[in-house]
Amino acid sequence: MNYGAAVRYVVGLLVVAVIVSVGSCSASSPSSPASQVPQPAAQPGDVVSWGEAAASTGQTLTVEGPVSELHRGLGPHGPALLVYVGADPSDPQRFVVVIPVKVLKQLSANDRERLSGALLRATGTIIRYRGAATIVVQSSRQLHIQ
Repeated sequence: MNYGAAVRYVVGLLVVAVIVSVGSCSASSPSSPASQVPQPAAQPGDVVSWGEAAASTGQTLTVEGPVSELHRGLGPHGPALLVYVGADPSDPQRFVVVIPVKVLKQLSANDRERLSGALLRATGTIIRYRGAATIVVQSSRQLHIQ
């Protein structure tokens, strides 16, 4: 092999090496969609913030957030205490915990008083009710008032 052919051969190998190297770097870069690992969906037993609840409609989860307002009103099954979590009732991103009257009676007087302004965790199936992500509790055991 003459000198010119040897140089072309080595340059060709280097070009291939650079192309392969650049291709493997871009495939593993953090901004590459191919390398992004999808986040697992929330699972039963997980605690999600009130702001994430709307993305979990249909799942049974524990939702946590600060109580912003309390109102007596109607839930899907009749009279209830509507607990607005994280945002006020006019906010389209609000989260609502519906506590039917029968469940409200299961709470101690101390727990009912502590609801206003508390950090609340409610466990149940997240539904859409009157445009908001909502949990309708069936038992006082589904509530944790901090």
